[in-house]
Amino acid sequence: MSLEEDEASSDQESSESAPSGDKKNRDYWRLFLDSRVVVALVTVLIGGLLGQCISASIQTSLKEREFQQAWLKARGDQALQSHKEYLDKEQEVVLHAYDLIGNCLTVARDLIDLTDKDFALEGFEGEERKKVTDQKTEMLDNHNAVVEKWDREGNKIGLLMGYYHPGHPDVKTAWEETQKSVNKYLDCARLWYQKYEQKPLDTTGACQKEKDEVDNQLTVIGSKLENARQYSWEGWESPEKLRESLNKK
Repeated sequence: MSLEEDEASSDQESSESAPSGDKKNRDYWRLFLDSRVVVALVTVLIGGLLGQCISASIQTSLKEREFQQAWLKARGDQALQSHKEYLDKEQEVVLHAYDLIGNCLTVARDLIDLTDKDFALEGFEGEERKKVTDQKTEMLDNHNAVVEKWDREGNKIGLLMGYYHPGHPDVKTAWEETQKSVNKYLDCARLWYQKYEQKPLDTTGACQKEKDEVDNQLTVIGSKLENARQYSWEGWESPEKLRESLNKK
């Protein structure tokens, strides 16, 4: 056989064998694609991607929640500190008011007592008489100083009562009524002293009506202040109420 015939024969064999090889490759790919391995691989791949997406979503949600909680805590701490300072100032005003009223009641009673027989100078001599005279002078000076302070600060306290109890006009009204009752008691004591300074007598029951009115008004304003103080804490019982309160600011 010639060289040309051999080459032709080889080409023919190659052409005949090629389709057979391609067919086998196609069969392998079909088998591979139809196998459970592919299904498992696809499942793992999709599951992995889905898991990553879910994990990322959860992490993002957790970060947002942590941020919100941190923000709420920071705002809550700040608001709580401001609220505490506000309540401390309110308490300072109330304590000052009660202290001033207490001093007024004391000096009013002292002024009445100066007209009592126990302070009559006729019953003392020498050094004892001088001690009683000095005591009476001291009581009068103290009375005048307290009344002056009361006149100067009474209205100021009224304004502060209104400022530190917004939404509760009844507190300021109660203070004004208390202020009036204290003034009546001071006036009664002053008139009593002017009338009986030179005519000592038994002072039991002097200006008792006016004193009782002061006590009644102190009870009223005490109740109003307690209600207002309880109201001022509303919105701080839970994070939800605190959040709502902060969002309004």
